[in-house]
Amino acid sequence: MRFSDLSLAVLSCASTTLAARNQTKPSAYGQWMATSFLSKNQVIRHTYVPAVTLEGIQRVATVNNNEDLLEYARSSVSSLVSANGTVTGYNDTYYTLDDIRMGNNILHWWAAGGRNETKYEIAAHRYRDQLNRWPRTPEGGFWHRAPTYANQMWLDGIYMADTFYATYTSYFDADNVTAWQDIELQFDLIEEHTRNHSTNLLYHGYDETKKAVWADPETGASPYVWDRAVGWYFVALVEVLQVYPQSLPGYAKLASYFSTLAEGIKNVQDVSGGWWLLMDPELAGKEGNYIESSATALFTYAFFKGVRTGLLEKEYLPVANKAFGLMLDDFIIYEKNGTLSWNGTVEVGSLKGDASYEYYTTVPLSLNDGKGAGPFMYAASEYNLALKNETTVAHLDHAPEKKIGQPASETAKLHAEIAELKAALKAERESKTYKRLQDQIHALREEIKDMREDKNFIGDHLASSVLSIMVQLDFQRRIDKGLVVLAEHLNA
Repeated sequence: MRFSDLSLAVLSCASTTLAARNQTKPSAYGQWMATSFLSKNQVIRHTYVPAVTLEGIQRVATVNNNEDLLEYARSSVSSLVSANGTVTGYNDTYYTLDDIRMGNNILHWWAAGGRNETKYEIAAHRYRDQLNRWPRTPEGGFWHRAPTYANQMWLDGIYMADTFYATYTSYFDADNVTAWQDIELQFDLIEEHTRNHSTNLLYHGYDETKKAVWADPETGASPYVWDRAVGWYFVALVEVLQVYPQSLPGYAKLASYFSTLAEGIKNVQDVSGGWWLLMDPELAGKEGNYIESSATALFTYAFFKGVRTGLLEKEYLPVANKAFGLMLDDFIIYEKNGTLSWNGTVEVGSLKGDASYEYYTTVPLSLNDGKGAGPFMYAASEYNLALKNETTVAHLDHAPEKKIGQPASETAKLHAEIAELKAALKAERESKTYKRLQDQIHALREEIKDMREDKNFIGDHLASSVLSIMVQLDFQRRIDKGLVVLAEHLNA
């Protein structure tokens, strides 16, 4: 059976069964999302987004003993790795930590296959050998990307590369204390340069030379706490702690980093259950800021796993469970064909430019982005494990149940409509003045005031999304049809 046939068959079966019950338990959403992504014909290539998505599918498939989904995840990774260990799309002379992420998928399937599939082992060695040649800061940290981000470390990079570094070391070089200390060093440097000791949160990254336009003159840190970077780092800590030798001093240090960050993240959770795009406490509810889905998923996963593995106290379960319920309500879109879509994920966050508030808050959202859907599947897998664990299930309040085909919440529908509007705006461009667009944005703001369901989220979020369209478009090229669509949307 072809995977396209498989996905439709599984969806049909799931839809029929769940429709008969007329409601879906929260524990079913991981498989539902995974199967939905099969039906969307996602492109599998050597970048970190497919790596994250495939890992999400693999996780929910493993927890639910779904052999079809497991085979999809395995064969997708296998298709990138030739018999001689060459990985399609991987260039070991190009130094970007994002490209190391697929190494985790390769290691997983090498281990899951009995550690006897040579092509995976050869490929893993190639990733590890590249780390030996990686450009480093004077203090020993991996450059995020060379030469583009010389002497810069970002929280994102710890997740992309150091989880692989640690897992590889545990498999092939477990007695290499120097390697374990080097892994610890990467976290130490991030903590030293980016930790805000008042909030226990971490800034997006730092420049050791302090030459970047955004660098703090004393610490070199960037100015804002960007949610997904913190999410990647939080997950990296819980993952590395699964394989780091407890006999080494670095283990206790990493565990302390994890618990301290957990406290900081918990303290800034919004009453809705999610987390703001920019997490600095004083920015909660500020115009342009909004509750973002990918970090909410990453935090939820790490909280659930931290409790399950004994790294966190059970007091964090309500934090994770509230966030999980929010994701079901606000970030999942229930399509008419029985599939799920994922929304509310910011497209990108970078320290390439000025790292300003305006930059972060005007980046558009991306529909069905694996950077959000993948972590949601991570979180769903841990939710299922929490339900199966008799010592923790009593502490969980089940998330709200959903009916098959039930419309998404107002916030989720707005996410979808924004995505459609962005597509319309890109479709036809006509010359319009910046002044006219500003007038349109002002009018939109007035309309938004009347359609707010949630003062701190829906209205401000829609406004910031429209503004992101404005910023991204060439100021000499405006879209008449897109503005008409916007007007019709608001008048509907």
